[in-house]
Amino acid sequence: MSDTWIEVTIETTTEAVEAITNILYEHGAQGAMIDDPKDFFFQKAHEYDWDYAEEELFQRADGDDSVRIKTYISEEKDVEGFISIISQEVKKLTDYGIDIGPGRVYTDSVKEEDWANNWKQYYKPTRIGKNIVIKPEWEDYEPSGDDIVIRMDPGMAFGTGSHETTSMCIANLEKYVDKDSTVFDIGCGSGILGIVAAKLGAKDVVGIDIDAVAVKVANENILMNGVQDIMLAMEGNLADDMDILQKKVMSMYTDPDHIKIEDPGKIDGNMVFHYLDVFGRPEDAREITAMKEHYQRGGLGDVKTKRYLLEILERELGPIRERRVEFSKDMGAVYTMLQKGSEKARQVASQTLSDVKSAMGINYFK
Repeated sequence: MSDTWIEVTIETTTEAVEAITNILYEHGAQGAMIDDPKDFFFQKAHEYDWDYAEEELFQRADGDDSVRIKTYISEEKDVEGFISIISQEVKKLTDYGIDIGPGRVYTDSVKEEDWANNWKQYYKPTRIGKNIVIKPEWEDYEPSGDDIVIRMDPGMAFGTGSHETTSMCIANLEKYVDKDSTVFDIGCGSGILGIVAAKLGAKDVVGIDIDAVAVKVANENILMNGVQDIMLAMEGNLADDMDILQKKVMSMYTDPDHIKIEDPGKIDGNMVFHYLDVFGRPEDAREITAMKEHYQRGGLGDVKTKRYLLEILERELGPIRERRVEFSKDMGAVYTMLQKGSEKARQVASQTLSDVKSAMGINYFK
């Protein structure tokens, strides 16, 4: 496999960021990096307000406030086809009243090690909320007091804990997760949010991502943090139709020693029963418990348990799938929702940063 990747850059506006990143993901991009000067300049009152930022942001010409969204694809893929589709989709955003600014799409070649590993020097142990500490696996950290240390190696998956949305989610998990919580980490990336939930005492956690690389990274981080009995990550898509869902469920790992129906089966590590625990409602508990007992003593086949799981999943995911289809009929409304959500997240992040600086006494120039 080639170690050279194509860096695809789109120059646009803050307004169009959410819509364009959505387009990238819809067409197979495995991640996106956003360089938006406004993330820094909108909260900068004085030169000494800076903590750290990419040097490139300071080297831009005066008046250059364009946003640069970058993604990476293997040179072995159809790069020209990808660029053509992305360019067309970005231009179409103007039909929905979205200002795309320059809307320019261009490429560059980079070696994998240049972008897959160099960022690690900027990733340091970070405290989020009251007790959560995110520790990169390659960094040293000495826990103190009630610290809950989450060891992470995000690899090529999204989720370091440094992004505002991730850190705000972690702070809320710390507030609301308890021993009775069942947590779904949809678009789990590195698995960071699910792992935090598991460490906080959630009884069941499931991570799902459409990216096979992310799922691999998430499961490695799950093992690293010793929460494999609580959490698992798998490749999936909430938009999958029933046929695809059936294929995935029927290929689920169960008990390799449960060969004949009459053989006693094991529950631990059995994906089917794990998913039944997670997706089953309180009214399903009695039947699920009975199935577990039957399976363990023998006489219950894997096909029957998987068909029951399919019924449960269709009941829970069917309405979500239908709602997604309805949303897809009016992409203008979807882009408007994304834009409003982005603006609200920016405001909350700005206020949170201001509160943190005030608490730490570093608002020297106010």
